Amino acid sequence: MEVIITITIYLGLAFVFSKLLPVAFYSKYNTDKSLAWIMLLLIPSLLAAFRKGTGTDSLMYMKAYENWNSLNRWQDMESGFIWICNSLKRFHISYQGMFFLMEFLTIFLMLLFIKREKEYIDVRLAGFIICIDFYLNSFNAMRQMLAVSMVLYGFSLFNGKKYISSFIIILCACTFHGSALIGMAIFVAKIIFDNRYSKLMYALCSVTVLYFIFHRNLLGKFVYIITGSNYYASYITRDAESEGSITGYFIKLLPILLFSVIQLKNIIKNNQFKVYYGLMLIGYFFSLLGNITETQVHRAGWYFSYLNIIIMPFCSKYDLTLYGNIILKKKYLTYIIYFYYFVMFIYNFIIKGFSELVPYKGLF
Repeated sequence: MEVIITITIYLGLAFVFSKLLPVAFYSKYNTDKSLAWIMLLLIPSLLAAFRKGTGTDSLMYMKAYENWNSLNRWQDMESGFIWICNSLKRFHISYQGMFFLMEFLTIFLMLLFIKREKEYIDVRLAGFIICIDFYLNSFNAMRQMLAVSMVLYGFSLFNGKKYISSFIIILCACTFHGSALIGMAIFVAKIIFDNRYSKLMYALCSVTVLYFIFHRNLLGKFVYIITGSNYYASYITRDAESEGSITGYFIKLLPILLFSVIQLKNIIKNNQFKVYYGLMLIGYFFSLLGNITETQVHRAGWYFSYLNIIIMPFCSKYDLTLYGNIILKKKYLTYIIYFYYFVMFIYNFIIKGFSELVPYKGLF
């Protein structure tokens, strides 16, 4: 029964997001816009605030917040997160308040990112993907998912030629998770992917990334030099027993790769989405390695792979030419993408057990 209730809550949230995002972004009435924004921010933040512990990370944050010096790892956390916790504890706010604020900021920045790209995408689909994938991951990896949302927003600022603002927001993301420094890749990616030799650049970058994947110690040393942290370098170098496989990984990823490759012609026509697409592929390369070796290198790839939140809604705006005169109308393509993310949600929730069941602690 709890499984059914939980799935209903999360799918209900995804439905609410899909309905409210167009109101928040396109409504002619300021009152409707304001109410939509309030609901979009408050509902997921409250659900996140009163959840049970989800995974080892959220339990660590909970214990550390309640017992300030209980974990040695607490001393190594970044200054932005420490500042938020110190500020909340000064007013004797419980750990639920910290969970609430972290989720509030994460969703807010993600909505700002979507808003900047709304002209090119189906915002309903983007909202569904946020809730069904990104949101649940933020329950546990809250510091990094806040950093991811900041980096993605920084990418959109960069593509809007707000280079200084982009640089500042990505630096701020590093104060919540040092791995966000990888977001500076946008300054190089623009040069690599946004020129007439972009196809050659895609090939060269793919070869380079593959080389580093199979020479992880070298990449780990590079990460250590940049971040000064063995902890983040170990994301790449640490091995453990893995149940993953290349076949299973690509089966799960196939719809995203297939639809985006078929729509590559439309993606290439849009300079900023061409850059996003290149970065997304790099993120999936990192995720491939993490899936096979059970390292945490896939967490570095999140800053890029979560660009699927706008890449797939971009692809859904165009009819899909399958073969010759066989065309899949964009309406049906959108339905297929919805179904794909629904199936992945069920798989991650029931098979992999990525999130906690309701009732939420202290809410009911």
